[in-house]
Amino acid sequence: MSWLLLLVVVVVFALLVVVLRKRRDAQREAEEARAQAFLMQVQGAAAAIGAGTEAIVSGAMAAATETPDDTEVAMPASGPTYLDRHHQIVWRWLRAGLPGCEVFARGSLRRIVGRERLQKDLLLDFVICNEGFEVLAVVDLAREGRTEAERNHKSQLLAQRGVRYVCWSAERLPDQTTLSAWIGGSRD
Repeated sequence: MSWLLLLVVVVVFALLVVVLRKRRDAQREAEEARAQAFLMQVQGAAAAIGAGTEAIVSGAMAAATETPDDTEVAMPASGPTYLDRHHQIVWRWLRAGLPGCEVFARGSLRRIVGRERLQKDLLLDFVICNEGFEVLAVVDLAREGRTEAERNHKSQLLAQRGVRYVCWSAERLPDQTTLSAWIGGSRD
């Protein structure tokens, strides 16, 4: 009789896990929809629309008003800096060395490899995309607290998606020729 009680407890626990995961995914979807709607209001541009975000985004597009392109908005510089000194230097270096690419700071590994493949999101220092916003490469900065196992894990997941990965020291960056060759080289 105790095995029956144990079976019921296991089934209830499994159902609870499934319900919590679905709720977490729904919350993530709603958060992304709000972010997309906000970005569309700020930029006035088309955003990537998922299955659950169409109603929110289309409502935001209908409510948004166009502003002339020649209008400049003065933004006060009162907040904290988004990137520390090392990240600012490397971001500028990547932008200068890769003029045909978009460089994003503090990217999400989960967004690149897929939510279903990774339970815990990991931070990527820089994500390099082509003009079509397809991910080409990821650059992390070597620093304390990052283990070899974490770098290997990121490298393996990104390699499966055809994305290059490297971890460089901010004090010892390669030259621009090496950077261009690394980005433009053949995929493994």
